[in-house]
Amino acid sequence: AGLPYAATAETVRHYFDLLCGDVADVEMTGFEDAPERFCGIAFVTFADEGALEIALSLDGNSFSGDDRTMKIRRDHKAKRRPPPPRVGASLTIYAGNMPWTASRDDVEAHFVGAGCGVLGLRYHTEPETDRFRGFCHVELADEASLEKALALAGTRFEGRELRISHSETAKKRGDGGSGKKCDGGSRKRRAD
Repeated sequence: AGLPYAATAETVRHYFDLLCGDVADVEMTGFEDAPERFCGIAFVTFADEGALEIALSLDGNSFSGDDRTMKIRRDHKAKRRPPPPRVGASLTIYAGNMPWTASRDDVEAHFVGAGCGVLGLRYHTEPETDRFRGFCHVELADEASLEKALALAGTRFEGRELRISHSETAKKRGDGGSGKKCDGGSRKRRAD
């Protein structure tokens, strides 16, 4: 972050190649409302850890000698484990990184609005407060709905970038995820 808006992938690559070492890739980020315009944030991938460490040491420096300072951080998302594979014929997805303020209706409407047939929704809440925990499992009606839902990964929902993947709960249940319909209710502890 902190790059001049006039910077290009070529100028960013050249800068870090000169000071740090081999740059493997540069991904420029655009403004949300004008993605074709550079917003000053770039993701730079280095060929080796040594070059990355040198780049991290440049945090706070200026890219072009002006008053703007760069904020250089390691991208922790880059080391996330890959999404789980589909289990059997499961039509259930995991949807995460949602705002805690989103209601059950907001979540369901988001998927329905994207053209997904939703059979059920497990909307996970805190047992003590009933506050949404920011993730849910959605059982979809068919393969077409599953593909549309998976395509929402990385898109924004109420300002947050969605994480969508095949659900691992089907594996834990052992039924492949296709034999049971979601009850649509939050899981709550019963007081005995």
